[in-house]
Amino acid sequence: MKKIFYNESGARYEIPAIHCKKNHVEELYLQGNAFFSWKGPIRGAEKLRILNLSNNFCSSVSKSFFNFFSNLSELYLSDNFLGSSLQLDTKGQILENLTNLIRLDLRGNKISNLPKQVFKDLQNLKYLNLADNALSAVGFHLFNLKQLQFLDLSGNQIQFLSDTNMEDIDRQTDKVSLTLNLFRNPIACTCKTLSFLQWMVKSQETKRISFESFENYSCTASSQVDQFVFSKIKENIDKLKKECNSYTYLIITLSFIILLFFVILLCGLLYRYRWKLRYFYYMTKSRYHGYKAVRSDSQSDFKYDAFVSYADDDFPFVQKMMLELEENNGIRLCIHHRDFVPGYDICENIITAVNKSKKTIAILSPNFIKSSWCMYELHIAKMEDIYSRENEGVLLLVFYDVVPVDKIPLGIMDLIIQRSYIEFPNDEHGDSVFWRRVCKSIHDEF
Repeated sequence: MKKIFYNESGARYEIPAIHCKKNHVEELYLQGNAFFSWKGPIRGAEKLRILNLSNNFCSSVSKSFFNFFSNLSELYLSDNFLGSSLQLDTKGQILENLTNLIRLDLRGNKISNLPKQVFKDLQNLKYLNLADNALSAVGFHLFNLKQLQFLDLSGNQIQFLSDTNMEDIDRQTDKVSLTLNLFRNPIACTCKTLSFLQWMVKSQETKRISFESFENYSCTASSQVDQFVFSKIKENIDKLKKECNSYTYLIITLSFIILLFFVILLCGLLYRYRWKLRYFYYMTKSRYHGYKAVRSDSQSDFKYDAFVSYADDDFPFVQKMMLELEENNGIRLCIHHRDFVPGYDICENIITAVNKSKKTIAILSPNFIKSSWCMYELHIAKMEDIYSRENEGVLLLVFYDVVPVDKIPLGIMDLIIQRSYIEFPNDEHGDSVFWRRVCKSIHDEF
């Protein structure tokens, strides 16, 4: 006996492990029953070439069920519920022993996804039917199916094939001709799928791939309303290319404008808060990177009573200040010509000097306004006053020489308006009063 027909018999069983005696059965037809679970394995079926288990309401198949069907060439499993079992078979163990299988029918099995390795050992497979499932993408490796000639994916939910799928199919068609059925899939006509649409048309025209019922394919635009029949696909592709190019240029332009906006905004914020950022940067560096501060080790004391910020051209006046304040009044001054730590960054020296001095005296003059370092010292003192001393009056403005109003930067003008300042009178009686006021300002508690 070579053929057994047990189809449409109303049998309702779980197929357990079975060991058949020596037999010559080559074809077994069990479709149309209710063999709802296939556990197996089935031994003694080495000569079986055709097995039909379609329409059996099966939702579970073990990984060892087909272990001894080594000569099986045709396997029909349509109209079951094998989707979940196959989806969990990430190593391809269910079908791995069917190395001589030529035809596999998995139509109507509620398959929504297939693992990459599910067909890894079916290198002789020529006909694979996955129609009427719920596949939205071809996730399994096509390059494992080296002899594949017919792939039926009709009646699924596939909108397009990925670049990897197209490359695998192109490699396949270098060896054997391939028929691909994508009929009754919701193919999308969008910019994202443009390369896929062009690939289909080119493959059909060059006959590298035969698409079954190609003229009856339809694709849906992004609006989900406009549908295009593939008999006019070339016209629609040309139209879509123009739309996509315009859309691409629009995206690039908008992206550039947004990027430019954020760059300008960032530059504006950096410029606006440049002194604050510099101040915090060097203060952090001073505290956490071992910079030797001018202030003594006791953080409650100041090594200097005042840091003097001045232009080099005004140094003669500073020498006079050193005489009056240091020698005559015992005030400790920090003078950058004398007291900055050699070998360290000027910015760090400035910030440390401001931070470690009780006051900062800015000697305002035309030379001071022109000096970028003097302006830097002024802004750092302002930052120190705001963020470290809680507006306790760190900065003392001294007008050594007349500065035209139109030459005074807005930042300094704001300080002049907000704070009291002292003008150097440059006469004998006025000098005495001036130095007393400076000494008093320095010794005033915050």
